[in-house]
Amino acid sequence: MNAVRIAIVVLLAAGSLAGCGAKSGLWKPDQDADVVPEDVPDAPDLPPEVLCLDDELWTSPARRTVVEARAEDEGDTLSLTWTLDARPTGSAATLAPLHTWYTVLVPDLLGDYRARLQATDRAGQSDSCSTVVHAVNNPPTALCPPDVTDARVGVPVPLEGDGDDVDGRIVGFAWSIRERPEGSTHATLVPADEASTQFTADVEGEYGIRFEVIDDNGYRGQCLFTVTAIGAPPLDCPDEILTGPTRRPLTIPAIPVLNGDAVTWIWELVSWPPASAGPAPTPPNAASPTFTPDKPGRYVLRATATNTRGMSSECEVLIDATPSGPDAICPAETCTVPLNTITLTGNGVDDGAVVGYHWELTTRPEGSSCEPPSPAWGSTSEFTPDLAGTYGITLTVTDDEGNTGSCTFEVVAVPSEGLRVEMFWNPPDRSCVYPAEPPACDASDVDLHLLHPSATTWFSNLDCYYGNCNASSGAILSWDAPGRQDDPRLDLDDVDGYGPENINIDEPVAGHEYTVGVHYYYAERSGDAQVYVKIYCASTSGECESGPPVEFGPVRLRDPYEGPGDDNEFWRVATVRWNGATCTVRSLANPDGTPNITTYSVVTSGR
Repeated sequence: MNAVRIAIVVLLAAGSLAGCGAKSGLWKPDQDADVVPEDVPDAPDLPPEVLCLDDELWTSPARRTVVEARAEDEGDTLSLTWTLDARPTGSAATLAPLHTWYTVLVPDLLGDYRARLQATDRAGQSDSCSTVVHAVNNPPTALCPPDVTDARVGVPVPLEGDGDDVDGRIVGFAWSIRERPEGSTHATLVPADEASTQFTADVEGEYGIRFEVIDDNGYRGQCLFTVTAIGAPPLDCPDEILTGPTRRPLTIPAIPVLNGDAVTWIWELVSWPPASAGPAPTPPNAASPTFTPDKPGRYVLRATATNTRGMSSECEVLIDATPSGPDAICPAETCTVPLNTITLTGNGVDDGAVVGYHWELTTRPEGSSCEPPSPAWGSTSEFTPDLAGTYGITLTVTDDEGNTGSCTFEVVAVPSEGLRVEMFWNPPDRSCVYPAEPPACDASDVDLHLLHPSATTWFSNLDCYYGNCNASSGAILSWDAPGRQDDPRLDLDDVDGYGPENINIDEPVAGHEYTVGVHYYYAERSGDAQVYVKIYCASTSGECESGPPVEFGPVRLRDPYEGPGDDNEFWRVATVRWNGATCTVRSLANPDGTPNITTYSVVTSGR
């Protein structure tokens, strides 16, 4: 199957055409062979379509005038015939050649001539079109601008036309696109009716442009020239200004490429506020990068798009950064051990200056009564966790305009001992360590005990409790081998409600079975106590985490007596057997599952 395309440009007399910037040669049709697969059915044989490139032309007698047309047909052969259907009375003018895509007329008299082209395919189907040539005295002369050879796709090109009329004046102008490259649908001439216009190509290639002038008699003169567009990618640059707060990533929308070219991008910052450090778009080769302005003000970013032919276009994007409050910068998550004091250092960034810092303890493990970071104000503070677990700390910074920003981080306290026992009672915190006084606060005193396997009674030197191994008072119990590694240590002893208390052994003796007990030493009119116990066994893993404890409670210890040291209740909690690497915890609950609760007098006379 052949597809025949004919583009025939109307030319005025050869001598005047060169002066008007017209083409010197005629357009020749492409002869393209369409390969149709055998399994595709034949399309219906449609008649040809014929289009004359001009409905009307103006010339003068004795001037050579070329008339052209275009025809399309899906058949493989077209028969072309030009006829002169009308001419002034007495005219002997003729057309030649008669069987090509153009013909030439030399008018011999004033008046109107009508040239018609008929195209007929092999099936006998035909179509025709006509052009009327007006032979008049002194038609106007159009003066085209020179050919343009370096227009860029998507970039307007200014064009300036002119005209001359020896017996009148020019009263109108008209620009039109006579020929365009394949795929062109949005090329424009704006305005189309003034002597000056702007042409914008939408694809690469050669465009045939016609410029016409109209005189006060309605006569027209035309000239033709070409604009060749080279294929730098046409960018639809944004008109709006982007806005966003300082120090917050802003995603820059991708810039559309109007002709669909595949391009690579390079973004760069070309202008920024004086106080800014000039942050760069990230990543610089993305179609839609992010940009984080560091100070308020106007930023200008330039995008360069380069197509596969190595041709580039540029766009500028404007960003107005608005002020924002300060950003707090917290320390990283910190891993430590209970009762170890750590230093916390915070920071902050702001459009202006950070002038204040405040530390708060926002979350802590159940049973903890540790103090919040101290001092609470300042960029540096100290913090001491009292129990194993995770603590949440919030840092709030204030800038010189009174704006605030906060961040939160965690301090994880991991047991470092082979055996660690923790105990607390009556949560939530009503400890009399705080400003309230009894009876508003809980002044009760519950004591934690750890019994050596060789002990015959509690409250002896083989029982670690407040009276003999309190680290805060310097009391030391020496158990088993020389040195302190296998000795118990009471690190915390709380006598004013809530706790916590804990007893540790760094390296328990393999095969030893230790016993954990709790004594309700003194109620101080606070009533019964609800007691909780946690037992950790070799729980450090080398990372900032610990194995889960074995937990007991809440267990209620009653207050039947008034004074301290009276025969108050004693809870035998569990035994802990150390095997050299970890331990086995066995509950000492009664056979019916109730807590193993006895009294002070019983445990002082036996285990």
